[in-house]
Formats: sequence, structure tokens, C-alpha cells
Amino acid sequence: FEMKNDSILLVAITGGIIELNTYQLTNVKNKVSIYISSILGDDNVKYIYDKKSIFIKAGTQKIDIKFGINNYEFNTHNILSYRMINDVSTDWIKSPDGNITLISDGPGNYTLQLKGDNLNVYDNEAVETIEIIVLPKWYQTVLFKLSILLFIAGLLFYLNKLRINTIRKDATYKQLISQTEMSALKAQMNPHFIFNCINSI
Repeated sequence: FEMKNDSILLVAITGGIIELNTYQLTNVKNKVSIYISSILGDDNVKYIYDKKSIFIKAGTQKIDIKFGINNYEFNTHNILSYRMINDVSTDWIKSPDGNITLISDGPGNYTLQLKGDNLNVYDNEAVETIEIIVLPKWYQTVLFKLSILLFIAGLLFYLNKLRINTIRKDATYKQLISQTEMSALKAQMNPHFIFNCINSI
């Protein structure tokens, strides 16, 4: 190799010479990007991040996430931070080693943002948004709640039907008793009526 001038480097290769602009080589901005090296739940259960969301099994109490950025040139100046969008405070929380421990608030959808930046590289910030979906336990599902509501509605319908049938039976018995009493009164009145008629003659 040989320097042509302050910024041009000539390199000899098999079959020719390559001219490289050293100024362009040293001023190349490497765009940093965020990578996630591991996602662990309770009992070291591993989860997979598919560049959109993470599905966490029901009952998981804590999630450990390890992330970083792919800037190896000035890696001592990397700044890693995160924030939960669903929280009241949306300030960035610094994570010097890229380790995050999240405590579960129960089933639901949560949005986590990871940010990587480097102090030596101007305007080279990467932000990754991750949807964390904590699945509900079987008794927290909508299907279970609907089935409980249907069961209660069915039970109330059955009890109401049973009460109506009991009232109808009672009414039938009362009507039968009143008819029996009327026929008994008629049976008692007939001999007296006949006796009175005979006496008046």
C-alpha cells in the first residue's frame, strides 16, 4: 500500500490497485441497533422475542431482560436505558449493564421501550419498542368469567321457575280445598233446606 495524498490510500491486490478514501473510512457512522440477548422468567424459563412481542406465561412474577447495542467501537461509552410506557412516569431509567428486572402487575399488555446510545457517536440513538403480553390464569380469562355469568343466570332462571311452580301448586291446592269446602257446605245445606221447607208446610 502507498499513500497517494493525505486522504487517498492505494492498496495493491491481485489483479489491480484499489484506491481508498481514508477520510470516508474514518467518518463512517455505524448505525447502532438494539439486541436482546436473553429474556428469563421465574425459575429461569426462557422466552423468545419475535421483534414484535413477548408472550409471558400466566403466574410469572418477574421477568429478567438482558439487552445491549451493537456498537463495539466505543462500547465503554454506551448508554442503555429503558422505560415502561404504561407507567405514570415515562422517564428513561438508566441500565448501565443492560439488565432489567420487571415485576409483573398481573395479566395484561405492557409496552417496554429500550434505548441505546453512544456518547462518542453523534446522533446515533436506537429505540426498540416491545409489547409484553402477560397471559391470564384460567380463572382470569374472559371465557371463564362469561361461563360463570351464564351459570349464575341459569341458576337464577331455574330457581325462579321452581318458585313459580311451587306458587302454582299452592294455588291449585288452595283452589281444590275451597272447592271441597263449597261442596261440603252445599251438602250440609241441602238437608236443612229440605227440613225447613217441610216444616213450613
